[in-house]
Amino acid sequence: MIWRIAHGELDGLSPKLVVLIIGTNNLADGAHMSPAETADGVAGVVEAIRAKLPAAKILLLGIFPRANRSDDPLRQAVVATNRIIAGLEDRKTVFYLDVGPRFLQPDGTLPGDIMPDYLHPNAKAYQIWAEAMGAEVDRLTQAR
Repeated sequence: MIWRIAHGELDGLSPKLVVLIIGTNNLADGAHMSPAETADGVAGVVEAIRAKLPAAKILLLGIFPRANRSDDPLRQAVVATNRIIAGLEDRKTVFYLDVGPRFLQPDGTLPGDIMPDYLHPNAKAYQIWAEAMGAEVDRLTQAR
């Protein structure tokens, strides 16, 4: 992502808001980076966006839950990473929002009717996601 930003991916754009969700692939899928390493990568992407789009606000989303059960090591790595990246919020240009808990059942399980493979959201999950961040997007994009 940083390479793409450095090589023109954001050139010519002037958004009020960038919504960023990144990091899940760093925790699994062969990368197996630690939560700290993943959070460092997220921080690097946030800084690259800030450098290219200094007038834009960034809504940094927590990494969505993975795996069906809350005691799964991958889910625990997501939770640990989110704790770290939440600290990137400065409430001036970077705002953090974790919508992941809205996908979960009270017992912490991730239902298959929201993410059938326990990773990729389906239409129902996208609706939950949109509703969860709608008010924050509206607030952050209001002219000041």
